[in-house]
Amino acid sequence: MLEDTGSGEDTQGSSDTGAADPDTSVTPDTSALDTSPSDTATNSACPGGDFCDCDKNDDCDNGICLDTPDGKKCGKKCIDACPDDYTCKQFGDNDSVFVCTANHLTLCSPCESNSDCQVYDKTATCIDYGDAGSFCGSACSKDADCPGDYACVTAAGKGAGKASKQCKLKPKVTGGSGTTCTEDATCGASESCIDGTCQTSSPGLCECSTWAKSVATKTTCSNGSGAGVCTGSRSCGEKGLTACDAPTAVTETCNDVDDDCDGVTDELPAETKCSQKAWSTQGSGSACKTDDDCATKGESCNTDTNKCQVFIGECAGTPVCLPGGKMECKGVKTPKVELCNSEDDDCDGAIDEDFTWKDPSTDKELSVGDACGAGACAGGQVKCETFSAAVCDTAKKAGKETCSGADEDCDGNTDEDTCADGDECTKDLCDSDKKSCSNPPGATCDDKNACTVDTCDKGSGKCVFKPYSGTCDDGNACTVGDTCGVATGGTSVCKPGSKQKDCDDNNLCTDDSCNKDSGCVNLANSATQTCYGGAKNTVGVGPCKAGIQYCKSGKLESACVGVVLPNKAEKCDGIDDTCNGVTDEGCKVSGVSVAFAAAAGTTTGSKGKELRVALGQQSPTGTAVGPKKTVLFGFWAWLTGATK
Repeated sequence: MLEDTGSGEDTQGSSDTGAADPDTSVTPDTSALDTSPSDTATNSACPGGDFCDCDKNDDCDNGICLDTPDGKKCGKKCIDACPDDYTCKQFGDNDSVFVCTANHLTLCSPCESNSDCQVYDKTATCIDYGDAGSFCGSACSKDADCPGDYACVTAAGKGAGKASKQCKLKPKVTGGSGTTCTEDATCGASESCIDGTCQTSSPGLCECSTWAKSVATKTTCSNGSGAGVCTGSRSCGEKGLTACDAPTAVTETCNDVDDDCDGVTDELPAETKCSQKAWSTQGSGSACKTDDDCATKGESCNTDTNKCQVFIGECAGTPVCLPGGKMECKGVKTPKVELCNSEDDDCDGAIDEDFTWKDPSTDKELSVGDACGAGACAGGQVKCETFSAAVCDTAKKAGKETCSGADEDCDGNTDEDTCADGDECTKDLCDSDKKSCSNPPGATCDDKNACTVDTCDKGSGKCVFKPYSGTCDDGNACTVGDTCGVATGGTSVCKPGSKQKDCDDNNLCTDDSCNKDSGCVNLANSATQTCYGGAKNTVGVGPCKAGIQYCKSGKLESACVGVVLPNKAEKCDGIDDTCNGVTDEGCKVSGVSVAFAAAAGTTTGSKGKELRVALGQQSPTGTAVGPKKTVLFGFWAWLTGATK
């Protein structure tokens, strides 16, 4: 607080936002202030100078001793310029004096109401920080108005008025995804939007300023647990903020103490129980302190006698707290060994649980009260027959099973074992409708081995497999002559024959092979063969030649492509048309006139392809070879022609 100036009036500075807000109707009297640049800086001449330590106004040269976060300091008169976190404000009721006043004097100080925070800042509020307590805020409009570790948030104070913008200590960041955000809703379930990024955090913890320590500000705090929430207090002392002195809430017990801090003493929770235990006098009687000391199965430690005995049970009562913090277990009974009597003797929540009846139809143990009975015994219920035994109350209806379509022996099966013929290799069948028996052969004994003889033994119903010698099939379709033999170890096996199956189908147009699974495979190919329909001795004589036949879709086509066969007769064309090695045989050549420039003559004879032309002595001589005929000229032609 501002120190009293001696006028007897409250000299506290006025403020509503923490920023400079002097009364605009008052103009500071600057005649008494030095407005040189040095006047805006801190006067370090201590004691008595600006911001020097002080206890009262008289300790300061200007007679102004102010409260600051760092304790009481001599005030600095101002016009408008002040150090960071200070604002130039009117000093008390003196409209001509303005002093640099701390913006955040009470920020983060423990508080119990808004008024605890409003020393200079009349809009500062007391903000709830959860179990840690309540601490002062400071009016702001944006984060920049607050110290670095604080954020400008909307917070409700303790007292009248609506929520307002206040500087509040930021949570302590412990991790997080770091994703950009604008509000908590855009972050993960365990994250908060802090400084524009999604982060995980723990609540920030305020520290005590020198001013807070000097005035010993305090707050109410709490200590919560599953049992309840206990309240206490903490304050600013010489060593800083004290720990919360609230006790830890625990489950209420009978002790004349409000253990769960709900304002009521010794009200027991609904889950509070009390009971009485009992042990049988039987057992080993070994010394013990806990159940772990008992080695004999089924025994536990009787803590009343410290002996190992058979545990009978534990009966519950109703716990009631008596004056003085003592508890009484009302309505509790002593446990007894369970009897078959429709009562829970050992207080384990079950009645007659130690007594069962075995249902022959299911081989299940049924408890007392369970439905029971099958077939003729259906509709029964397991009941206590004596104190020590239970039975299905319809079991007496069971009789001998016959081939009748009914479960007469109450075992859950119908007509079983009613048609047995003594032969284990037959099926014993009962026709329930006709109430008659039949005994057809049973399952066939077949070991899937072609080299064994399979039979069934009537006495045991077991299959007998004897070795067999003879032909068999080894499963390979490409072997021939498979026979049964004995493999290593004495096992009868089918051995493959020494011959391979002949898959040749005598078809030029297929490729023949054998597949061990499917047998012969004859696949179409594209083979060819020569063909000729004439006499063998005419092939290659004259123009005659063989042709080609092609395979198509596994068959040889009938067409003989490119074949040239002999003609029946010569065409007298200079070609051996009959392909017999003689050309134009039987063809007659008539006489022709031959004229030359120097002589003339006639053909006198012919032989084969030759024509003989007889000419005068001065006529041309020699031989003229043409594509179809050879012509002989001259005397020699005449001479030879005349002699033929």
